[in-house]
Amino acid sequence: MSSLNKATYIYLFPPNVQEAIEKDVRQKLLNNGLSNEQQEIALQDAMSSRLCDLSDMIDIDKYLES
Repeated sequence: MSSLNKATYIYLFPPNVQEAIEKDVRQKLLNNGLSNEQQEIALQDAMSSRLCDLSDMIDIDKYLES
């Protein structure tokens, strides 16, 4: 298996890392005052992206150390 890096799609990370990323993204979205529907759409978009796409939203470096 190839090394995971910033350009890796989130679905390729181990399930426990995906869950941690989702938790961080969800918390950030809650703090942005979006409606529940907007939060779910944004969360789906985030979880379908590459890790580097989330660098403005969450600290991605901690997931590269996993």
